[in-house]
Amino acid sequence: PTPPGRTPQGYLEEITWEGAAWRFPQGVPDKVRATIEKELRLIGELNFAPYFLTVYDIVTFARSNGILAQGRGSAANSAV
Repeated sequence: PTPPGRTPQGYLEEITWEGAAWRFPQGVPDKVRATIEKELRLIGELNFAPYFLTVYDIVTFARSNGILAQGRGSAANSAV
């Protein structure tokens, strides 16, 4: 679920950039940053943020319960 007072798009952007910072502690490379920005823009235009957040919740639940899960990312050729 989206935290109170947040939009799905805003929350998706927040957790996406947090994940990028975690994966690239020395700074997100320009090419990766551009890809993320492009994908987030398209997700916003299509109003797909709720879908991405649902997948995020499912994968988070699965991983926290020892269930192997791949929801998005490199397997789906997506940065978000």
